[in-house]
Amino acid sequence: MKIAHGQMEAHQLEEVMLRFMSHETNMLVCTAIIETGIDVSTANTMFIDHADEFGLAQLYQLRGRMGRSKERAFAYLVIPSTAEGLSPEARKRLDVLQRFSELGTKFQITQHDLELRGAGDMLDKGQHGHVTAVGYDLYAELLKETVEELKGRHTNKVPDPDINLPVAAYIPDKYISDMHERLSAYQKLATARDAKDVYDIINTLGDVHGDPPTKITALADVMVLKIHLREMAARSLNLGLMPDAPPLGTPESLTGPPPQIIINLKNHPRLDVERMAHMAAEDPQHLRLTPQQKLIYTPTKNKWRKINSDIMALCRVVLRRILDEAGTKKTT
Repeated sequence: MKIAHGQMEAHQLEEVMLRFMSHETNMLVCTAIIETGIDVSTANTMFIDHADEFGLAQLYQLRGRMGRSKERAFAYLVIPSTAEGLSPEARKRLDVLQRFSELGTKFQITQHDLELRGAGDMLDKGQHGHVTAVGYDLYAELLKETVEELKGRHTNKVPDPDINLPVAAYIPDKYISDMHERLSAYQKLATARDAKDVYDIINTLGDVHGDPPTKITALADVMVLKIHLREMAARSLNLGLMPDAPPLGTPESLTGPPPQIIINLKNHPRLDVERMAHMAAEDPQHLRLTPQQKLIYTPTKNKWRKINSDIMALCRVVLRRILDEAGTKKTT
C-alpha cells in the first residue's frame, strides 16, 4: 500500500504512481489529486470516503478514473451511516450520480450541477443561483433572447400561449417522485411537435411508471391544445361562463347555458383573416370575431350535451374547426 497527495515532492509522487501502475503496489490511498486525469487502466475498484463532502463534478471525475479499459470497474461512495447526517444538497448530488451511470451522461450531470450550484455572473465572479430558480433550459433561453436583443436582432418567435381552463393538468408527485424526472417529462411535453409526439411521451411514461392518472391525460390534452394555438399564433385561450351558469362538472351544467371559448388572436395570427371573417358571418350565433381580435365560440346546447359538458373536447373541436376552415399561413 502506498500514499499519494499533493504535498509530496514531484519525484516522490511519480515513484508512487509508477509502482502502482506496474502492480508493485496493489492499493493506493490518496487525496482528490487522482481526479486530475491520471489514468490507471488496471485499477478496478475505488472507495471515496465522505463522498457527501465532494462536489458533483468532483465525484464524476473521480468515478471516471475507473473502468478505463475492458475490465469491469466499481466505484463505492462511502457516506455517514446515518442518512440524517446528509445535507439536502449532498443527497441531490449523490442521487444524480447514482441515476446517471451510463456512458454519454456527462451533459446531464453538468446540467444538474449547474442547477444545484447556480450560474455565475458573466461579468463578475458572483454566484447568483438564478438557474436554480427557473431551471437550466429556461435560463439558457432567457439568456439567448437577451443577447439577441442587445445585438439588435428581433425574432418573430411566437410567445407560448396561455390556457386558462378549470382542469387539473399536471404530473402528480406520487406518480413520478423524482423532481428532475418530472421536469424532464414536462420539458419533453413542452417541446413536442404534434399530438402524436405528446401521446407517445404519455405512453412511455405509462410503460415506466404505470397507467397515468387523469391529471396526466388532461395535461396531454392541454399540450395538444397549445400546439394548435401555436399553429395559429394565438396568445391565449380562456373559458367564458355566463353569470347564471352552474359549475362545470355538475349534472346541472348539462342543461344550463354552455360556456364560451375565447381565443385571443392579437399576435398577428397565422390565419386567413378573410376566411375567419367569412366563418363568423356564416355562423353569427355561435362564432364572433371582435375588433380586439378575439374569436369567441358559443356551442349549441345540443352540442354541449353531446360532448357531455367535456370542456377539453369542446376546445379540441373549436381549434380543429378554425385550423381546417381558416387555414394557416406559412411563415419564413
